[in-house]
Amino acid sequence: MTKKDFFSKLKNYNNELEQVLEKKVFSSNIKNLLLNMFYKIEVSYKDYQKVKRTTKEQNDLMQELINIINKSCNKIELVEPNSQKGKVLKKYNLHSISDRAYKKIISYPVEADLLYALADIEKKYFYINEDYYIEKQAFEKMLNIGYCINLKEILRDFSGWSWQVEAKEIENINYNLIYQILRILVGFKFLDEWKSDSKKDTDYIVKLQEKLSHAYGTQNAIMFFKKLYITLSMILLQKNNKLKKELYDERKKALEEIEVVKNKAQYLEKITNSKKKMTKQIKNIDEILNDEELLKQELEKRKQKLGKKSNLLNDQYLRAILSQERRELLEKIQKSTSLMNPKNYVANKRRIESKYEKINEVLESLEKKDENTCIIELQQQFLKCLEVKANNTNNKKELIDLIYFVRYYLYIPVDENKTIKDLDKLRMQINKIQEILIVKCINLKLLNIISLDNEINNKIVKKIISSHAVDMENLELEIKPKYNKLKVNVYEREELENSFEIETEGAAERVNIKTDKKFRLFIK
Repeated sequence: MTKKDFFSKLKNYNNELEQVLEKKVFSSNIKNLLLNMFYKIEVSYKDYQKVKRTTKEQNDLMQELINIINKSCNKIELVEPNSQKGKVLKKYNLHSISDRAYKKIISYPVEADLLYALADIEKKYFYINEDYYIEKQAFEKMLNIGYCINLKEILRDFSGWSWQVEAKEIENINYNLIYQILRILVGFKFLDEWKSDSKKDTDYIVKLQEKLSHAYGTQNAIMFFKKLYITLSMILLQKNNKLKKELYDERKKALEEIEVVKNKAQYLEKITNSKKKMTKQIKNIDEILNDEELLKQELEKRKQKLGKKSNLLNDQYLRAILSQERRELLEKIQKSTSLMNPKNYVANKRRIESKYEKINEVLESLEKKDENTCIIELQQQFLKCLEVKANNTNNKKELIDLIYFVRYYLYIPVDENKTIKDLDKLRMQINKIQEILIVKCINLKLLNIISLDNEINNKIVKKIISSHAVDMENLELEIKPKYNKLKVNVYEREELENSFEIETEGAAERVNIKTDKKFRLFIK
């Protein structure tokens, strides 16, 4: 993009944004912060795309943000960290908060925090069928928070000239890690499609499993998905005793259902009795709706149960509630009738057994393992999938993308002080994947051979492709033999980005390039 094109596009975004802002009652400070946010995204996006490889097109993102401001945000309140409201945010480890119902945002006066709030206030679907009891709760929270963190990253970690991961600014480190490995395995387009699909007629859990199976093999897909929902459930349950109790109750209930469904006669009798009970409830609702005295009595009963919130309930509202309850009961009766169909008996039996198995796996993991163990096991399975991808990839662009994916993965935080590259339990798998990629890239003449000694060559190349520089392909290297060592200087835009030494044990003479002269590792 030329300089002229750059400012032309930025001007267009600003014009459209300003037109939207004219309709809003935002202060001049808020308007300026939004304009600055757009400018910083424009400056940082090229590096963001380079590092992450597959992302939404910048034009699409800018338009999406303008639409969010226009349709979903009517009020923005900026608060300083030391103010009363700022201290409340700090107490809950938040930098911003969004209220979708009132279309309101409260945020620190920082562009990255405001970007997170806009992502949060946007309507996101990530629909999961109610039948997925444990997956639904666990997945929806991760996907919603992970999406917002992922968008904030553009301004959080990229400044237009460098890439520096700010772990302390990440709202939920575990959800970010899981969202990012999902993005690497199935692609941002799949997650974006899931987020935007409001129709509720696609089973994305099945679609996710199918996509994983197609790309990484059935067994790897099964194991990855299993470890994924167990890890997400562990995160959800760690500090939620109420949910733990519910899950133990659900396991007991599912076990009882399995016993019932084993006996077909008992199974059919239970469904018949349930249908009779629901039919009686519908009859009772009809009587209440058609009798003013009964409606008043029902209103009083419900008001007593609601307590302080009872003033929200009136005759009209109660009629709407009862009508909705009636529709839901009719739907359940239809579902029960369907379950009595011999063709659906086996499918329902499998569904109940699957539900029990999943809940049981989660509760057993909760009793035997901690959250960190589950996260490590999930990463190990993720790396098995990535190794399959490395072995199956022979396309030049896809190989370069994979090198960047692995490098990005290395710098994903696992806590405020450590990243993936600091975890010894994953190092062997990561090294193996990098070596597969190095060999393939050399064979396809994508990389220069630095040393004819494979072990030394791999050590040097792995250091380079683990670099924190934004653009690895344009890094320049300088090799200097030094006794039984090779000194490697790595330059980014004429600046020394890194310098390290590799033990050669007398193999320095096997260097395959001219020493003391700059060259690029990646062949263009």
